[in-house]
Amino acid sequence: MIAHFRLASHTLEMSEVTPMPYEKCYPAAGGKSAAIAGYALIAVGIILLFCCIPFWIWLALIGVGLIAAGLFLLKLSRAWR
Repeated sequence: MIAHFRLASHTLEMSEVTPMPYEKCYPAAGGKSAAIAGYALIAVGIILLFCCIPFWIWLALIGVGLIAAGLFLLKLSRAWR
């Protein structure tokens, strides 16, 4: 099946349409400085997380992680057949 397109007074078949060239939307201007800024923002964010989150939340997250790991191991061992 060949698709037909009507442009003004001319009909084109799909085989006559040439693909558009690849064009970058966001050129990599200042790649190194942007990468350094990105890593710095990530580091500051991690430091803020460690400083500002209360201790009990960290314990709760560790508990949730241990429960998830235990469920995953039980699933791998096929304990619930």
